[in-house]
Amino acid sequence: MPNKNNNTLAQEQMKIKPKIEEIIPEFLDGELKEAAFEFIAYLKLKKHTPRYSSFNSWKVSYKSKMLFYIKIEKNILSIAFHLEKFNCEHNEALIKAIQDNLSPCNACLKACRKGMELIVFGKKFTNICHYWTIKFVNPNINTLEHVKELMECRKGIINAVS
Repeated sequence: MPNKNNNTLAQEQMKIKPKIEEIIPEFLDGELKEAAFEFIAYLKLKKHTPRYSSFNSWKVSYKSKMLFYIKIEKNILSIAFHLEKFNCEHNEALIKAIQDNLSPCNACLKACRKGMELIVFGKKFTNICHYWTIKFVNPNINTLEHVKELMECRKGIINAVS
């Protein structure tokens, strides 16, 4: 639950809609800060500028559809995908990264549909978050390569239905 200071900061952010690069040095340190800056540079190179969404949160979109969501807290960087279909090119490392980072349901929204059951590359998982299916927390440079692959996968899914 945000405290009064966070509420004030959230209100301030809603007015100014800060760029993610302005927030990274305030909340992240060391290798995590370096990885975040490198990832944001990569996104911009690919013409995917993160857009302010809500308190310390940015969304990355493609063709007006959300690719993923970035959240920054004190020494925590989260990158979350809503992805139920896994029909993209994959290798064993990507499969493991996806399976290892499936997000359990914690009823984070009032309108939560509760945890869902998914079969991900032949393996059954239960109680997976319906909204943020995959969530990478504090990804390192290597893990961010999987995030990039998933981004391309998500773009392929968007292209297939567009």
